[in-house]
Amino acid sequence: MLNNLILDADYSNLDLDRLYIPFKYFINQDYKNLLNTLCSLYDVYIYMPTIIRNNYLKHILKLDNIVNSFNIQGFVISHISQLEFVRSYNLEIIGNYTLNVMNLNTASFLENLGLNTITLSPELDKQTILDMLNNSGSTNFELIVYGKLPLMTSNYCLIGHTNHCLSTCNKNCEKQSYYLKDRLGFLFKIVPDNIDTITTVYNSKTTSISHNEFNLSYVRMDFLDESIDEIKNIIDTIKTGNRLEGKDYTNGNINRIV
Repeated sequence: MLNNLILDADYSNLDLDRLYIPFKYFINQDYKNLLNTLCSLYDVYIYMPTIIRNNYLKHILKLDNIVNSFNIQGFVISHISQLEFVRSYNLEIIGNYTLNVMNLNTASFLENLGLNTITLSPELDKQTILDMLNNSGSTNFELIVYGKLPLMTSNYCLIGHTNHCLSTCNKNCEKQSYYLKDRLGFLFKIVPDNIDTITTVYNSKTTSISHNEFNLSYVRMDFLDESIDEIKNIIDTIKTGNRLEGKDYTNGNINRIV
C-alpha cells in the first residue's frame, strides 16, 4: 500500500503486482493525472478508510464517479460494513488486516460474504500462520511482511486538540511531521487525516518478516513515508523472501505465541 503519494515522484518502475491507494487521493483533483498513470501501470485497488464519518461518507456515496473515472480493479475494505458500498461493482474485494482474521472460521465467514483475498492479522505467530495456510484450501491469503503498523486510530486530532475539523485549521499536519515520544525515547509517528478528523499513531519500529516458509497468495508491503529509491530497494529485498535487518526493524509477533 502507498500511504503517501508524492505528485512529482516516478512510480513507473516498481516491481509490484497490485497497488493499494487510500481513498482520500481519489477525491483530490490534484492527484487525478497521477492516479490515471498508476492505473495504467498497475492493478490499482481503492483502500477504504479505517473509520468513516460524515465527510468521508459524503464522498463514498459518490463512489460511482470514482469507479467510472479510473481503471479500478477492486477495493480493500477496512470494516465489514463497507461491503454495503462496494459489493455492487463486481470488482475484487480484499479484507484488510483490521478485520482481525485469526483463524480459518473467520476467513471462511468472510469468504462466504464475497471477499476474494483476506489479509491475515499481524498479531498472529508463525506456527498459527503455517497451520492456517496448510489447511486453507483455495482461500487467498496475504500477509503484511513490511511496514510501520498502526497502533491506534482515533476520532480526534492530536495536533488540533479537537474532535472535528475546523474551517480555520492551518493544516500544519501537511507541512511537517509529528511524533509521540515514549519514556525510552522511541518516536511514534502521528498521521492526521483532515478529511474527517482521524488520527493514526504508528509503531516506532518497522515490521519486517521473512516469508520464505509461508505459501501465501500475496505478500503485502505498507509504505508510509519512504522515498521512491527506498521503496524500490525494499521491494527487491522482499522479493527474495528475506527481511530487512537492523535496530529499526521488528519481527512483530511472528516469533511469539498467540
